[in-house]
Amino acid sequence: HDEEFVVTSSVDFDDPFEFLPRVLQDDGNGRLGSQVGDVETVQEAGVGIFYALCLSRKLNDIRMWAQYGDNHKGLMLTVDFTASQKTQEWLNSKWVLDVDYPKHNHRHEVHWGGDNRVKLPPDEIKSLFTIKGYDWRDQLETRVVVPNGYLIRSPENGCFKFLSEQLRAFIKVPQACITKVTLGYRSSPGLLASVKKLKEVKRANWIISKVDRHPSKFEFEENIVNQDVYNP
Repeated sequence: HDEEFVVTSSVDFDDPFEFLPRVLQDDGNGRLGSQVGDVETVQEAGVGIFYALCLSRKLNDIRMWAQYGDNHKGLMLTVDFTASQKTQEWLNSKWVLDVDYPKHNHRHEVHWGGDNRVKLPPDEIKSLFTIKGYDWRDQLETRVVVPNGYLIRSPENGCFKFLSEQLRAFIKVPQACITKVTLGYRSSPGLLASVKKLKEVKRANWIISKVDRHPSKFEFEENIVNQDVYNP
């Protein structure tokens, strides 16, 4: 069985600096110049070429639970890409890449491909998916940078459908890669009941856990949930 994960286009990131190049004066060597529309051209160049599945190597970060976990009321999935042949191929193909947060905080310098000032080489576009501002460094983000061709090649790979009235791309991840479902500190008994029911219906092998406040530190500790008792 596969699960569908949303993958993000170059124009759909929530960070306003995401996928934007470093604007330089044209030095005559084919570099991106400061002409009107250059930045927008680069951003649009990624549409329909690559999509990104955004993940983090940092577990139970208080700020990330607040920002991405519905103010601690949501849940977090733990994913193991070595658990399936399909996702192992992503690793082998170097689609799974750690995000770089340069200390100088400069955006990526982009070079145009030959004399074509409309399209960029795919490697340039791919590199833009792995550069973020230094202020985001604590997220320890990893991204699966997925070529558009992979999604459209087969319905077993991915699909396109509407989500919240917007056409979005989805990549299919084998259920075996999801090893744990962790509930937020403020999650409800109803959410736990839904996760348990979903696990039963899907016959999944997820571990279900929940974060709680550490008794003496400003951090969370994670505990396996008793399948019969919920302590909010």
